[in-house]
Amino acid sequence: MPSAEHELPLEFVRNNPEMTAVLLKEAFGFKIPDYDTARTVSGDCADLAPKDYRGDAVVSFTEDGDRNVFAVVFEVQRKPDQRKRFSWPVYHSTVRARLECPTALMVLCPDSATADWARFPIDTGHPEYALRPLVVGPTEIPVITDPARAREQPELSALSALAHGGDDAGEAVLAAYAEALSVLPRDRGPIYHDYVLNGLSETARAFWEALMATDTYTFKSDFARYYIATGEARGEARGEAKALLWLLEARG
Repeated sequence: MPSAEHELPLEFVRNNPEMTAVLLKEAFGFKIPDYDTARTVSGDCADLAPKDYRGDAVVSFTEDGDRNVFAVVFEVQRKPDQRKRFSWPVYHSTVRARLECPTALMVLCPDSATADWARFPIDTGHPEYALRPLVVGPTEIPVITDPARAREQPELSALSALAHGGDDAGEAVLAAYAEALSVLPRDRGPIYHDYVLNGLSETARAFWEALMATDTYTFKSDFARYYIATGEARGEARGEAKALLWLLEARG
């Protein structure tokens, strides 16, 4: 079963399909054709063989209502998996044929080692045809420190917080991410928050918790109030658990 760490970046794409266009431009200097709408579409890659092929997410950029001008197959890869070197070309070719437009394969990797593995060209066996995935590792994710941009692109800000929260610019990145959380719907903010918090280093987590407790953010949004209330509830639960363990130990 897919983990939350795998599924949340896909939820970012579903909630903000244009994030893929931003990553293409800023990480690879690649500008897609002019478009009116970006939307996620089916990632199914039908095959006559019994084996099921399905990409993680597919974004279609359309113009003039429904004319596809570009597509992105978006994959999340948390560790090397040699099978993907056979399935990724299937995803790419099938989506390109189904949508009848230029198509790119983008792979998001949370760590540099997996990113280096994913960047290696895939030799398809056909002369001069090697598929080179566009890999977004920690170094390709933009460093977002501008609060206004974070509010405009909260999903990208979340990825930036995970990738750069422990870097030299980490405090500014996390402060911008706090701004991004303040504009999210109540049902989405806690999910984004927990996803990033679980992936932060110990130092970055300490700064984040201190930031959330300041007067600047404590009452700034429904999410901040939720965070403080949840933190207090967890603290009370830990205290009660320790008391219970002490009592059980005292009774042998």
